[in-house]
Amino acid sequence: MKIRRAMQFLWLSLLLWPAGCQVFPMAIAPSTTPLEPGRYTELGPARGDSTGYYILFFPVSPRSSLERATAEALESTQADALINVTADVKMTYLIVFNFITTTVFGDAVKLDEG
Repeated sequence: MKIRRAMQFLWLSLLLWPAGCQVFPMAIAPSTTPLEPGRYTELGPARGDSTGYYILFFPVSPRSSLERATAEALESTQADALINVTADVKMTYLIVFNFITTTVFGDAVKLDEG
């Protein structure tokens, strides 16, 4: 009985061994569009995500992208631009299935008219 349990644990360990997760910063920018000082109003923090799904490293959904994550952050706050922008990429490997998520953080701003 102990040997059977040990073999089950060994097989499970071998299956999960290549699985993992990795997060790293991808980009830092002062703004998503050129801005003149004093010509915008800060709305608060904004965040957007974009995830791509893969099976055996072949995409089965649109790829994760910085542009889609930025667009989501702008839409969620009804902003015209982002300032103090940073982006992170998180890669999760689950043997056959892989997920790559791009997350954009920044401060939403609305451009002043005139």
